[in-house]
Amino acid sequence: MRIWTTLMLMTGGCTWISQADIDARQDDVDDDGDGFLAVDDCDDDDDTINPGVEEVWYDGIDADCAGDDDYDADTDGYVPDSYFGLTTAGVDGTGLLADGDCDDTDSGIYPTAVDTWYDGTDTDCVGNNDYDADADGYVSDEFVDDAGLPGGDCDDTNEDYSPGIDEAWYDGIDADCAGDNDYDADADGYVSDIHEGLKTAGQPTSDRLDGGDCDDSSAAFSPGVVEIWYDGDDADCAGDNDYDADADGYTPEAYKANAGLPDGDCDDTDEDVNPSSMEVLSDVRDLDCDGSGDSMFALEMADFTGWSSPTTPRFDQNVSAIYLSLITEQVTISGLTYYDSAIAIAFDPTDPLAGPQEVYPWLKHTVDPSSYSLTAGHDFVVTNSHILGITGLLFSTHRTMRLGGYDLSATQLDGALFNTPSGDLVDAFTDMSLAQDSDGMLHGIGCDDTTGVVQYFSTPLASAVDDEIDNTEILNNFEAQACELHLLDSPTGSLISSQSTGLVTDTFDTTASGLTLVADNLNSAYTPFAIEVPDGGAAVLVVIADPDAIYVFEDDIIHYTQSLTSAPISVQASYDPDTGDLLIAYADDAGDAWLLLGDPTTGTMDEYSISIDFSATDAAAWIYNSVVTVAVTGTNELALGAAEL
Repeated sequence: MRIWTTLMLMTGGCTWISQADIDARQDDVDDDGDGFLAVDDCDDDDDTINPGVEEVWYDGIDADCAGDDDYDADTDGYVPDSYFGLTTAGVDGTGLLADGDCDDTDSGIYPTAVDTWYDGTDTDCVGNNDYDADADGYVSDEFVDDAGLPGGDCDDTNEDYSPGIDEAWYDGIDADCAGDNDYDADADGYVSDIHEGLKTAGQPTSDRLDGGDCDDSSAAFSPGVVEIWYDGDDADCAGDNDYDADADGYTPEAYKANAGLPDGDCDDTDEDVNPSSMEVLSDVRDLDCDGSGDSMFALEMADFTGWSSPTTPRFDQNVSAIYLSLITEQVTISGLTYYDSAIAIAFDPTDPLAGPQEVYPWLKHTVDPSSYSLTAGHDFVVTNSHILGITGLLFSTHRTMRLGGYDLSATQLDGALFNTPSGDLVDAFTDMSLAQDSDGMLHGIGCDDTTGVVQYFSTPLASAVDDEIDNTEILNNFEAQACELHLLDSPTGSLISSQSTGLVTDTFDTTASGLTLVADNLNSAYTPFAIEVPDGGAAVLVVIADPDAIYVFEDDIIHYTQSLTSAPISVQASYDPDTGDLLIAYADDAGDAWLLLGDPTTGTMDEYSISIDFSATDAAAWIYNSVVTVAVTGTNELALGAAEL
């Protein structure tokens, strides 16, 4: 557009046009003839630039005179990267807009726009796939077709969650989007105990898995797996030794090299069956794995070696232990050898198979040879403070009945050690008996069937401990193969003996100074060689043995008879205080050992064999808390065992 600033000369004269007239005519000027007055045309010198022209973007010309930056077609304030810094002719302030507009045809798409994910539009021009908000290269499964990316993203707001991530277990995050519980790496449905109750993010029920998984790297190990025994793997995570299926602490012999356990388990499916179990009488199973079922268990004691002629085993009990006493010509205990001594062995009354608690040599002799030999028979009693026993000693010129003792409170050999006078008698005792009456008096007797002389003594316990004896007596013309004192009804005592006339019961006054016998019962039909009167029962039962049978008497009534094919050579008996049953142990001349158990007044008793691997010479048994403890001796052996009723 041209501004009129000169004077026009016209023919015939001059006309003056003022500036005001020129300004007034500007609205009517169209110098480029494009049909738009100069006042509306942003460039009236170029007929291609006017409001009626269709804008051609990105040529640097505001062809339609809209006043827009020619490089911001959508007028959103951003230009494409390729036009950054370029100016638009005739438009002030151009070339200053920020770049980064990824779609200059849509004013809603520019770098600072708020992106709405998953609509298919990269609104903020970041360049991400709109279906991959965390830009980790994975999308959720519903957008796979639209995104052109693999699916499986379980959290599209966090780039640390995707199938391409290496899983870091036990941090509570399912990073690889596998859908696994992060505390169950082997996906077996169990977690370790320390992870039980922990939750994996995004999995509401993940804290409900049970614990107990002992190897979370392998699905072959978990509490839900069926155990395959003897392969060396604890597959079910029970913590058991894989070579001990019944968890009883013993393994079958075939696996002893692998198990690290004692072997000998003969039934590894039953925890009650193993070498340390006690046999149960009347149970046909071989509970102790000794090769015999319904029989007593027998075990050679490893701490006792070199037995020579152990005889007359006897049991007794105080408040703390069961005691087994026996005499022996020789035995070595814990490296010390005893000769012609009497040994008492203490056991836990509730678990006798746990082994000896203590050993008490109440007649101790450690010099070989001895100046005496032991005669047949011995007996002992146990109080809560002392062990007291009698033995027969045979010297070259005489015999004597010796009382020996052990002070349990002081754990030392007692001072109670004295001999009863015997004159010049040189024949051995055939039997001996020691008893304590209800007043605490000790009574001892020794008999033989050769000389016809019985030796007797009585004394209070206090006197015996002080090496004193109150009363001794010799009875002449009293030949007896066996003799037994029964003193429960003090002041009246009973002496039951086997004489040539038969079974004789004499009574005497336990408080008198001498032994005055009154024969008040005689059964001439029997001449027994073994007599036993067990304490503790309601009735006074007498157990006798002759070559053909074992009998149980009450007064003159035979309650029970056990006929024998092999003659018994010893017999011992005791009561079960819980049931009132009578227990009889005996050995026969075939070398076998047996038990009889039951109520003899019914006329029947159960018979059980005692399993041993040597020829038996004596047998004894004791009952406490329904546990039978048994001892069997051989020529040079002692076996101990136990069974439950």
